[in-house]
Amino acid sequence: MAAFLQVVIAGTRKYFADLAYDHRKSDSEFLSEYTARSLTFCTALCGFSCGCFGFNAKDKKCRVYNPCNQADITVAEAGWRNYFPEALPRDCHDLHVEDSVEFGVNQVYPFDNTTSLHVQCYMETNDTWWTVIQRRRSGSINFNRTWADYKGGFGNLGDSFWIGLDEYQNMPSISL
Repeated sequence: MAAFLQVVIAGTRKYFADLAYDHRKSDSEFLSEYTARSLTFCTALCGFSCGCFGFNAKDKKCRVYNPCNQADITVAEAGWRNYFPEALPRDCHDLHVEDSVEFGVNQVYPFDNTTSLHVQCYMETNDTWWTVIQRRRSGSINFNRTWADYKGGFGNLGDSFWIGLDEYQNMPSISL
């Protein structure tokens, strides 16, 4: 059984280190290498855009990879620990599986790990979570709109809204 460490960036992006990859580095070309005084500094260099990163606490080095392939981490070198990003929630169901969902407006990443979208989450009585694409609540929003409005979305996620056809067609868990 593998042991894991967890690093959190800005409270939203998590990176995990599988200790089975300790003291090894990737044999694939890295995006960049930095002198890094700490793991926190190295983590910040990676941010939201890198595939993974390695940190050598002994040599104070940070290597950023994009893309990242765990199968390439084969070269033995003392001091390296490799960190891999947690998959971000793509919809309300993913949030529910992670037990971090709340009824109402939540942030998801339906397209990739860098582009977020705020959506309304709803739970049925049988513990099924839904990503809401349209809601008509108070009557304060006029749904008699132009095609451009329906394409781009309109309204207020806390009240009445249409998520937008551009967002709807790209949501991974929504089927027609």
